Amino acid sequence: MEKIKNIFVNLNKIDLKIMKYGIIFSLIISIIGTFILTYNLIFIHTILLYKIGLSIVKLSFYFTVEFIVCGIVVDKILFSNV
Repeated sequence: MEKIKNIFVNLNKIDLKIMKYGIIFSLIISIIGTFILTYNLIFIHTILLYKIGLSIVKLSFYFTVEFIVCGIVVDKILFSNV
């Protein structure tokens, strides 16, 4: 656990900024997908809209993981060349 904590503590400021904005972007996408799912649940009840909303929420989770992993990898690549 301490090793994982050290990875995030020792990240470069630019990488942290990119990760932060990426997570915010993913959160916005997740909120849009949640609104679509809520609208479908309350008003329309179509399978197509349900699948679209669920796919958007899944996509936002994939983006979140991708931004975190890419931020860590880019930081490791930058500091391995120094």
